[in-house]
Amino acid sequence: MENHLREVSLEFMLRLESEAEAEALYKAILPEIESPVDEKRGKIKAYRRGSTVYLKITSKSLSDLRALLNTYAYLLESLRKVVIKKL
Repeated sequence: MENHLREVSLEFMLRLESEAEAEALYKAILPEIESPVDEKRGKIKAYRRGSTVYLKITSKSLSDLRALLNTYAYLLESLRKVVIKKL
């Protein structure tokens, strides 16, 4: 089966209760984004506005996009649990 997609992307946001939580989570996820384990799957960008952290995932296939989404969603949730306990 041929892949006719040029690129597929998804942006999601994680709303937190405070700007401090969002800033801490954003800083915690940045090292993972700046040094990804598998750069071939796609690109990840993150930014923060107020108490919301945004992630944009771009890939060349839906399966890679799904894999990246699952990885970063799990990572964000794990980091969120740790970061919020420390604040």
